[in-house]
Amino acid sequence: MSQTGILPSNPDWKQLYQSAMVELDAAQLLLRVAEARTAMLDRAKEIFDRTGDDEFHALCNGLRELRLLEEVATREKPAT
Repeated sequence: MSQTGILPSNPDWKQLYQSAMVELDAAQLLLRVAEARTAMLDRAKEIFDRTGDDEFHALCNGLRELRLLEEVATREKPAT
C-alpha cells in the first residue's frame, strides 16, 4: 500500500478486459477472457476492503460480463 493508505489504481485489468470484450478470434477468446479474469480478480483482492469504491464495482460488473462472454464462447466453440 502507498503511504496514504490508498492503493494506486492499476489499469492493466481494464485493458485486458477491453481486449477480451472485442476479441473476434474464437481461438483466442477464451485465453483473453482467462487473462482478464485473473487480472481483475487480483485487483479485486487488492481493493476488497475499500467498500463503495467505483473501481471495485466496475470490476464486479466486468467479471460478470466476462463470465457471460465465456459461456457464449464455450457453447459456440466448434468441436475439434
